[in-house]
Amino acid sequence: MTIGETRYRIKLRLNKMKTEHIELERLVDAVVDQYNAEGSNNPKMRENVFAAIGLATNQSRTVLKTEWERVKRGEEQFNSLRRWLAPIILVFMIAFVAAILLTA
Repeated sequence: MTIGETRYRIKLRLNKMKTEHIELERLVDAVVDQYNAEGSNNPKMRENVFAAIGLATNQSRTVLKTEWERVKRGEEQFNSLRRWLAPIILVFMIAFVAAILLTA
């Protein structure tokens, strides 16, 4: 896998509307730009590229933690449905039993 392919695989997974994601994209671009600017034969390139990778890695931890917390909480619509579904079913069951008892 090339550095360009990895760059775009990361970018495709980011949300352009979230600040942390935008910052991570900027840092990933900085890694690639640093790599391209330094040249692969330059011995100092490793230091600069690894420093840029370190910054991107730290930011990715923030993004991953935020997304993991969101996933653990679940989608708001699903949670809302789950909170209301049991009481609604209970009300319908009571109404159904009452209807059967009243018609008997």
